[in-house]
Amino acid sequence: MDVFFGKMAHNWKKLAAMVILGAVVATCAYYYVTPKWQANLLIQIGKVTPGGIRDGSLIEGVDQTAFRIRSRDFVDAVLLKVVGAGAEGAGTEDTSEIKLFRESLKSSEVRNTEFVSVTFLGYSKGQLEKYAAALTQELLTLHNRVPETLKKELQAESTKNKQELADAEVMYDRLTKDYNRLKQLPADQQLLPISILTSQIQNSASLVDALRSVQRDIDRRLFPSNLYLTTVSKVQIADKPVFPVLGVFLFIGVIAGLAVGLMFLIFRRNST
Repeated sequence: MDVFFGKMAHNWKKLAAMVILGAVVATCAYYYVTPKWQANLLIQIGKVTPGGIRDGSLIEGVDQTAFRIRSRDFVDAVLLKVVGAGAEGAGTEDTSEIKLFRESLKSSEVRNTEFVSVTFLGYSKGQLEKYAAALTQELLTLHNRVPETLKKELQAESTKNKQELADAEVMYDRLTKDYNRLKQLPADQQLLPISILTSQIQNSASLVDALRSVQRDIDRRLFPSNLYLTTVSKVQIADKPVFPVLGVFLFIGVIAGLAVGLMFLIFRRNST
């Protein structure tokens, strides 16, 4: 071991040369590698607040939105907006630009908030802005459709309930008229006891009240007092690319150069 360290001290110039060579190679690699930039988006999920309710419900759950953005269907829809149907990369093998977007796209919920954080990489700032615009457009199209879908479902529910309410009111009116006619007849001519008809009228009245209550709730939900649509922040792009990092490349180059120099000394030691 002492001999080995002695050789290191004796050949320090060679080791230094290898370290410098490693740093030079790393620097050249740094300028040769295509830089990658990172985009950051912050999404605030919208809310639908029906009249009379203090806190509304989110258009879509935060975790659901985060999962949706990562899903293949959503990513494909974004890419279609970017490259266009029939353009390079659409329906064929992915280009390096598309692969980078697919592999780097990340979305996560900001805990205990209605926000979702989205990040992805690109080879230029212009490329990132293009993908951010397509992602924003696709998400807002989907989310802005949610209140309309909810409204259609409520309208269908309202139509059904109104029909049931109309039928119940007709039944209540008929029972009431039967009751009034029965009250005018002598007791021995009453085919149906008053008590049974009274019970039927009470049940019918309860059903009418319940259906009217349901209708009031549907009407209230059909006309929200506040609708806060989903918003997406302007894309944030760092001033410098996140890859490559010169310091990291230099560190790797120095370590690699030193390792090659040491291996050279060990090889020379074993061969002599």
